[in-house]
Amino acid sequence: MLRKNFSFRLQPRENTPLYEVIEWLESFTPTQRNQKISNALIMCYLFYARLDRNDSSPQQLITTALNSCNEGDKHFHVIKQILGICPTHLKENFHFSDVSSGTNNPNSFSLPRASQLHQEPAADTTTKNDSVVGSAPLTDLDQLFG
Repeated sequence: MLRKNFSFRLQPRENTPLYEVIEWLESFTPTQRNQKISNALIMCYLFYARLDRNDSSPQQLITTALNSCNEGDKHFHVIKQILGICPTHLKENFHFSDVSSGTNNPNSFSLPRASQLHQEPAADTTTKNDSVVGSAPLTDLDQLFG
């Protein structure tokens, strides 16, 4: 199988978001770093690459878009879990009155370091009857919205 060699050089300025990300990525082995960057590129840009190539069927583009969105949903779900803001947590622990009083301060709890986390998406707990793969079961949504 043919391999594509793609190299690029980033030199972000200190105290920028990209600098922070590059510093974090450097803490991983080259294999882990390449995997993280590859996954992010595929999730964010595969749809556009196929669209611009103009040789995919509409169904292939739809499938690619849905898969990319699903991967993004999984990624952002992990972030919400780390922060403890999954829908069930919001319903049980968040009160709008806390916002005005300042008692729901995001700095009032401690977070694990990213290096301590297995950043794999949580196991899929949906049933086969769910309409969107990876989405919350309807019973969870019913509990959230009443």
